[in-house]
Amino acid sequence: MEWLVIGLSSFLGLIAPVGVVGDRLLEQQIRQRVHRVDALTVQVTAVPTYKLAQGQMDQLRLSATGLSPIQDVRLEKLELETDGIVLKSLKKNKLARPLNLGAHIILTEADLNRAIATPKIAAKLRNIQFQAFPGAKESEYSFNNVVIDLQPNRQILIRADLAEKGYSEILKLELQAKLELKGDRSAIQLTNLTATADGQPMPQPIVTAFTKAIDRTLDLTQLEKRKMTARMVQLETTDSGLDLAAIVQIRP
Repeated sequence: MEWLVIGLSSFLGLIAPVGVVGDRLLEQQIRQRVHRVDALTVQVTAVPTYKLAQGQMDQLRLSATGLSPIQDVRLEKLELETDGIVLKSLKKNKLARPLNLGAHIILTEADLNRAIATPKIAAKLRNIQFQAFPGAKESEYSFNNVVIDLQPNRQILIRADLAEKGYSEILKLELQAKLELKGDRSAIQLTNLTATADGQPMPQPIVTAFTKAIDRTLDLTQLEKRKMTARMVQLETTDSGLDLAAIVQIRP
């Protein structure tokens, strides 16, 4: 989820201070700042309209399809709806108070696998140290060629190659799990795990190390350092996509 955090925060960082302007101008500004977007619709509500000149709007609604806020991060669909936006001044173009919004995100299986293959995320799954067996010496391992297979009812199958540093042998890992929201809804966790290595039950230390590495990429608390707080309110999967809904606050 770290790649989504980076992409989403980059996009929200665009719309929050972009200025209180009309629909067409705001849409144009967003198109100029994102890496790519296939379709974009923006609706600004301000009553009376002179509030725009004062750096205020009542609501912003946005719908984007095929959105890449930054390179290598793609959202099949993004829908946003904010509460009122108030800027300190039109010149400073900074928020005068926290901005609250609801976000609906759809990611395809291809979007997820493309993101996991990027160098920044792939690096998180390499050079992981753990004991493969009780009493064994701690060694360095890498999980490579990670592929996600989404299934209905929050089920997910993850395939990966496991390599131990200094050895040429590669184990084919398969991990079946269910996606669940953490208690405070700040992260997605893997639960109900079953795992095999070359068709045999996987040693628990390997399962633990792999799931911890994956879990680190599914945490939205990383937004805090960007003055954003997000809590997920919906999580669903199908054979081809992941459907998320979240409430986000952006602080000045």
